[in-house]
Amino acid sequence: MEKNVISLFLFSSMFLVHGFTTFASVFLLYSNVFLHHLYCFALRLLPLLDSVSDENLSMSLLLSSTLHTFHFLHYFFGFGWDVVHANWLDKDKGRGLKNAKN
Repeated sequence: MEKNVISLFLFSSMFLVHGFTTFASVFLLYSNVFLHHLYCFALRLLPLLDSVSDENLSMSLLLSSTLHTFHFLHYFFGFGWDVVHANWLDKDKGRGLKNAKN
């Protein structure tokens, strides 16, 4: 009974984190692409490149690094969710990762 509660807790927490990182990575992907195109369009409109501040460039770098961080978290927790899901569903059928090690 205790193992079932622990595996159910792990399954639900991985599912929630996986869902959150999926939503966040998709949201950041589209917002980052939109902001990148908007920023490039604004750069073309500027008459002089000297008027571009370092703060705007660092903001673009921050958005890109945030996007890559959320993609890493999405794939990391997605893999963890798949492992917990495989152990939880297939353990009685003998196809789970725990039974494969035995």
